[in-house]
Amino acid sequence: MKKAIKCILRDTSDRFYRYQDKVLDFTDPEDLHQMRVAGRTLLSYFSLLADKEEAARPGFIKLRGSLKDTMSLLGEIRDLDVLIDALKERSMAMEPGQAALISGLLSRMTVERVRLRQELASEMPNRISPRWKERMDSWIRKKTPELADRKSIEEKVATLRKKKDKALAAISEYPEPDMANEEFLNIVHRGRISVKKLRYALAILKKINTADKAEIEALKTLQDQLGHVQDMRVWAGLLHEQYGRSAIVEDIVAQWRAEMNKTLAETGLISLGPVK
Repeated sequence: MKKAIKCILRDTSDRFYRYQDKVLDFTDPEDLHQMRVAGRTLLSYFSLLADKEEAARPGFIKLRGSLKDTMSLLGEIRDLDVLIDALKERSMAMEPGQAALISGLLSRMTVERVRLRQELASEMPNRISPRWKERMDSWIRKKTPELADRKSIEEKVATLRKKKDKALAAISEYPEPDMANEEFLNIVHRGRISVKKLRYALAILKKINTADKAEIEALKTLQDQLGHVQDMRVWAGLLHEQYGRSAIVEDIVAQWRAEMNKTLAETGLISLGPVK
């Protein structure tokens, strides 16, 4: 197992590092997506392998911190890529007045994406530098043998599963699910994060042949559904921020909240009810 994890980590680290040049060309959003997948996998390995002593070690904190900071920037850009593409497509089916509002929002988001791309081009080469890669390779070579313990990994996965179950129960047990209620939507968002963490952890176990593939697929579907709810929540917030709460804005938001409600009901976590 230790040898397998070392090989997987080395391959994933190499793939993450190699994607830099492609990502900074900004010609294909899929490159950024694939770099994020590799980065999330590395972060999952860090979480599953590092014990308390390792997690507190300055060298590890620096190694992981550079990765997390870069992943944060990549995530912001990826979110904007998805938002821009999705809203462009949706605006084509809207009436002219609504489409005009979405066009204005898209202009703002496009400018913000340019700014974030410039920030990434400036920051990523410093954070994910050749020196970072050397430290990453050294960590894989020296730390994996002492940290890759099957029992410890499975215990951490069990803890993630309990956290996921608790987070999803909080959604199901919420007294009056409401797509306009920020407290409830925060609970849904935490549920999505817990599902994502467990899914990536199980994907690691799958590579060493100790995970249920059907469970991973079910988690992926649930993550996508909860992610869609969060995406539309963000869209509504951006629309309110830019245009206030005029009748035309509230009409668009009401349609999105109805879709959020339907999507969340499809998970089985709530019953389909009226949207406020």
